[in-house]
Amino acid sequence: MAYCLHPTLNRFHLIIIYILKFTNTRIYKCLWSLGNLCLLKGKFNQEISNKVFPEKKQRYKDSKIEPNSKIAKYKKWDETSIKKRIDELYSYAPNIWKTE
Repeated sequence: MAYCLHPTLNRFHLIIIYILKFTNTRIYKCLWSLGNLCLLKGKFNQEISNKVFPEKKQRYKDSKIEPNSKIAKYKKWDETSIKKRIDELYSYAPNIWKTE
C-alpha cells in the first residue's frame, strides 16, 4: 500500500523528495519555500505541474493574481530567482495584512 501526502504525489515524487532532503538541503529548502509556491486554480495547476519552467511562464503571465504574473519576468527558475520572489512576496505582506 502506498501512502501519499497529496493526491498528485506518487511514489516517484516521494523518492525524489527523500533524495533531495538528505543529499542537497539547499535545493530541498528552495523546493518547499514560499518563493517556489504559486496559487493557481486546480485545473491550471494540474495542467502545468510537471512541465518545465519555460512552458509554465505563459500560464503565470496570464494569471490575474499579481504575484503570479510577475513570475513570468524570470528567464530561469533557480535558487536565485526563488529567493528574489520570496523578497517580492514579503513586500506584499504589509499591504495585505495591515496592523495598527
